[in-house]
Amino acid sequence: MVASDCSRKLRVARYGLRFRVAVALLLCLVCTGIATAQRITVMVPDVQDAARPYYTDVLVPAFEEETGIEVELILMSWAGFIDQFVALHAAGQAPDVAQLGGADLGTFVLNGLIRPLNEWTDGWEGLSDFSPAAVADGMVDGKLYSIAYRLDQRPLMYRADLFEESGLDGRQPPTDWDELLDFAKKLVRYDDAGEIVRAGFNTASAGDLVSIFVFQNGGRLVSPDGTRITINSPEAVGAVQFLADMVLEHRVGWPGGAPWEGAHGIVTGRTAMAYTGDWNLGAMAEWDPDNAHALQVAIPAGNVNNSGFLYVNKWIMSSQTQNPEAAWKWIEFVSRPEIMYELSRLNSFLPPRRSALIGSPFTDDPRWGVIFASSEQTIPLPGNVYNLARVMTHLSQATAKVFNREEPVTTALENAAQQAAIEVFGGN
Repeated sequence: MVASDCSRKLRVARYGLRFRVAVALLLCLVCTGIATAQRITVMVPDVQDAARPYYTDVLVPAFEEETGIEVELILMSWAGFIDQFVALHAAGQAPDVAQLGGADLGTFVLNGLIRPLNEWTDGWEGLSDFSPAAVADGMVDGKLYSIAYRLDQRPLMYRADLFEESGLDGRQPPTDWDELLDFAKKLVRYDDAGEIVRAGFNTASAGDLVSIFVFQNGGRLVSPDGTRITINSPEAVGAVQFLADMVLEHRVGWPGGAPWEGAHGIVTGRTAMAYTGDWNLGAMAEWDPDNAHALQVAIPAGNVNNSGFLYVNKWIMSSQTQNPEAAWKWIEFVSRPEIMYELSRLNSFLPPRRSALIGSPFTDDPRWGVIFASSEQTIPLPGNVYNLARVMTHLSQATAKVFNREEPVTTALENAAQQAAIEVFGGN
């Protein structure tokens, strides 16, 4: 036993010497650039044509030069993105980093497709610069699973010219539900037959619009722990009833929303107020350039709170990545204010960091600042529930039944909550 033990120690010593020599040679190879570089795959479905050259000719080369990490960049569209990501994950070939849309986080987390980022973000000072709602959007059970790169915020947009025409001050938008309804009554227009030709407010049963009123009334789509559908809560019932009264009793808007006539009704003048997104700023500039600034932006007119609606597009890290440090370096790199600004400018996105609002159009046009401020007051979408989009669909369908006088509010929302629970929780 003693002889054997001595022989083992001699072999270990010789192998230890060889190991140290091998490590030294490897370090030399790394230092001289001969060693194989790390490589990550990045999938980007959310990119406009104007930003493609920035990704391929500027961003990727700069990242590779700074970090020594090679990037395989996949630029695609949202069409088929989720199916492709899931298929690649099933095959063990998921990209290291990808972008994800607004309501899909819970599905990806609960299916184990992505990993939390806390080992990097817990000490990252940059996180405090993001809109709080954008950070909360990525949280599930106390863990942060995503970093925002785009805010699709729905503030209150209104036509100041139509306000003035109706005897309202175009600098003073409504601030609560009572004023919203009062202003809508003054702004709506009817033809000789009594049919609406211009809505005072863009009423519709769309899930994202109805959710705004649910949030503003203190309600939520699911319970805080993600175990119950709550679109039938008293707060949700009150919100849908308020919308239904606007449509059925006060007739300030169409049940299906302002008609699309080449642009949103807030742009064409078919509605005077609406909860809608920043893309209408550009649409208004093209549609009616001489009157572009008649389209104004305000903090939502709330009840219990002033929430709007916010889709957060975000960076995620695959649970299959073999290079998590390299993957995080990419996320941190593209989240730097100067890079986020350029990507946002080229893609016509609203950046989620205040320090990224550093140039045109964000510093030239105060409306962008209002949109960002609106995001800071918005209730984030829950990330702890599977298939959140189906919950919003059932809320929308229930509201449409109320607008069509098919069911009373309480019945419609009770049925909707039950159906959503079957799809999300299997009926539990």
